[in-house]
Amino acid sequence: MLGGGKILWRGIEFYDAPQVSAFTALNPRAYRPLIVEDGDGVVPVPSALMMSTSTENVKRYWIDLSPPIKNDHGNLLEIQDLENFIYNLLQDVSIIPVTVSNESPNIPSSKKKLRFFLHSPLTLELYDAFGNHVGQNEDGSFDQDILDVEYGEFGDVQYISAPQGPQYQVVLNGRR
Repeated sequence: MLGGGKILWRGIEFYDAPQVSAFTALNPRAYRPLIVEDGDGVVPVPSALMMSTSTENVKRYWIDLSPPIKNDHGNLLEIQDLENFIYNLLQDVSIIPVTVSNESPNIPSSKKKLRFFLHSPLTLELYDAFGNHVGQNEDGSFDQDILDVEYGEFGDVQYISAPQGPQYQVVLNGRR
């Protein structure tokens, strides 16, 4: 399945944190999520491909979820082309709609990303040149106002992933 490049975790990376003060010497191990951006935003492609194809009756199909199709993993079976395709398969009719393919798609190489990780009792925020904001607000709500920039939290680690290229301002504020 193709998706909008949403961030998914594929694991946790533990690493030795650099010692920047006497306090970090007490806890030299740190962690951060390992991020993957392929799939439909819920299931990464490697996980979706775990089914063996060594059996003749096992076939793989992909559905393109990119615009103008406004669907996601949660309502996958409500996509009319997919419903028709499944119905045809059950009737032994081999009609494949345009949005469904039996060949793995050519996924364009993604742009380089900037990833910011914060292990601190601060807020991690990012602004673009137009003042658009991604991150936590003072009232505890979150903004995701910059296209292709995502904010997330994993335990006490906050992170932001943003395409390389535009100029950004990273802001850290103490939490109240």
